[in-house]
Amino acid sequence: LCAVGTLVWAIVGVDRKSLQLEPGPEPPPKNVNPLRALFKYKEPWFLGLGLSAGIAGRLAFDTWWPTFAENTYGIEKTAAGQVLAVISVSGFPSSLGLSAIPYLVRKPALALIAAGMMLAGSYIAMLFTGSLLYLFLLALMNGFAFGFFPLMMASFYNLRGIQPRDLAVVVALVYTIMWGGAAIGPVLSGFIAGNDENLRQGILVLCFGPLGISLSGLWLLLRRPPEDLPGPHNLDTV
Repeated sequence: LCAVGTLVWAIVGVDRKSLQLEPGPEPPPKNVNPLRALFKYKEPWFLGLGLSAGIAGRLAFDTWWPTFAENTYGIEKTAAGQVLAVISVSGFPSSLGLSAIPYLVRKPALALIAAGMMLAGSYIAMLFTGSLLYLFLLALMNGFAFGFFPLMMASFYNLRGIQPRDLAVVVALVYTIMWGGAAIGPVLSGFIAGNDENLRQGILVLCFGPLGISLSGLWLLLRRPPEDLPGPHNLDTV
């Protein structure tokens, strides 16, 4: 998939000569600590926490659902693995397709709100059906919803006054928070379940995690830009 994605980008990701770019900001002084970006921007914290809750739900589901499906509906683990694979595979074209829609690029908050609800809804629905047809359709919807991720990450490039060194810190912060949720999700789900008989309960609680993505998108949509930072580089106006 990485090779295919690279080939597609090499073909379609060319510079547009008609695009006029605004002059970039002046480079920051060399003695400025890039770690200041940890506290300069609120967006990485809110979006990172929302993403962390979503990934916690994803990893909890991927970890425990195959066992639950086999015990409850008699679905073999090979079939359950194929359902989970559909989620990952369908996320690839979705990421490319949604990133090519200018409106969503300018309004990533809308994609986050919709994606969180789709993810939570599809996870919950998959807990209450044993039909492989429905499971594959829900997996397609779930994978499609993950197309929000590149839109969210690209939004950090639009933060007012962000510098390349700041951007590296921001991205690292988001990934650190995200993988924290990935570690907590399966453990918390297993703790809630306690045993195989209560797996549905343990998974179900974590299935609401992706709504954190919707909440972070809602915050991004409704927040008022700082008065001293007007202009098109704010995430609410791009």
